[in-house]
Amino acid sequence: MRKFNVLFLLLPTLLTAQWLDTTITIGTGPVGFVYNSTNNTVYCANWYDNNIRVIDGATNAIVTRIPVGNGPWVLAYNSTNDKVYCVNWSSNNISIINSATNRVITTITAGSVPTAILYNPDNNKIYVANWGSNDVTVINGVTNRVVATIPAGDGADNLAYNPVNNKIYCSNEYSNDVTIINPITNSVITTVPAGNSPWNVIYNPINNTIYCANMGSQSITVIDGITNAVVKIIPVGCVGVGPHTLTCNMTNNKIYCANAGPFPDYADSTVTIIDGVTNNVITKIVVGKGPRAIIYNPTNNKIYTANTGTNDVSVIDGVTNQKIKTIATDTYPRELAYNSQNNRIYVANYYGHSVSIIRDITTHTDFEEHSLLNTERNEIEIYPNPAKAYFTIRLPQSACRRQSSFGTSATDRSLIKIFDVSGKVVKEVRSKMQDTRISLEGIKNGVYFVQLNNESATKKLVITK
Repeated sequence: MRKFNVLFLLLPTLLTAQWLDTTITIGTGPVGFVYNSTNNTVYCANWYDNNIRVIDGATNAIVTRIPVGNGPWVLAYNSTNDKVYCVNWSSNNISIINSATNRVITTITAGSVPTAILYNPDNNKIYVANWGSNDVTVINGVTNRVVATIPAGDGADNLAYNPVNNKIYCSNEYSNDVTIINPITNSVITTVPAGNSPWNVIYNPINNTIYCANMGSQSITVIDGITNAVVKIIPVGCVGVGPHTLTCNMTNNKIYCANAGPFPDYADSTVTIIDGVTNNVITKIVVGKGPRAIIYNPTNNKIYTANTGTNDVSVIDGVTNQKIKTIATDTYPRELAYNSQNNRIYVANYYGHSVSIIRDITTHTDFEEHSLLNTERNEIEIYPNPAKAYFTIRLPQSACRRQSSFGTSATDRSLIKIFDVSGKVVKEVRSKMQDTRISLEGIKNGVYFVQLNNESATKKLVITK
């Protein structure tokens, strides 16, 4: 069997391999995450320590500790100004951090019991939902000042942003509705009824709809992004209290709902999968007990749930809708974050006072350290990676020596292939040069693999145009 065929036989196995890389001590009561794509760091809020720990995305080392307000709860990242915002639940304020220096720039007052935060890249504003004062605080991303306070419903809980129609959505736990905000005028457009105890709210950019998880009525309210009308109420089949958290699969247009079930027995402990086209339930699968958080990984099309009752993470295949793996973590995993550069999932273990880091075989370094295809490898180099318009491939000296010996006809030149995760070749280039610049015109964003001369070794290439 040719090595080229061996690669594609083993590729499905490679693409489903996840494992626990490490667990690091982080602080007392880690509750919130945000990933900073500019400097490849992860910020983790520690509830009892009143600080943030910064984790290096490449090495997993703790970079520094940043003191903030009392009861740091959730975080947001402003990619325009390279700032991190920390919601301090107990001190009713927001710590604004310069992520270049990892120092607090200023602390500004929010409403009572701030519980959620959202960054709007269109107007460089930050929105904070205040659960205790039933309103939304608006912060100017340039001046770091409060520019408006918008009334919401009772128990303002969570926020979502619609970039197509430029709207902000705030779920209100006690008034059982969703407040829709115009961010240009900072005024309320309308209030839409939801189910009982609406909790999490997310936006689906594929069909321009908003999904609101109603814990008290075991349902999801679907809101049209254009008309603001409720278009459907989806029963998710929970037992007792739930659903808890939502995430959107933008590869397959699916919505995933983590159904935690009532504490302490976590009677449901499932994930409901919904078709984003029809808004019908596709299936419901059993995961670990008490799935409190759920996140989508676009690199490998996998979904991860943090299960507080069984102290583990369930991995769901985005294509087959099956649970493919369970990964043990520390005690009471309750929040998740995704590092797009290194393809890692971070798990905040609230009672374990730690962060577990999950890796995937599709990461570039994992092909080098854990490769199942380690026979007669050709050590090619590719850069920049991630790439936008082009990348350069540097061939090994052995390939160049072969070309010098055999001449420079088309058949003697090195054959470079780029193929996607399904094994389809998207581009072929022949070159006699050691360094070859390859255009990515016509190739979509995503994860690809670069192969030389049909050998078994590959290098991962990420395209982000």
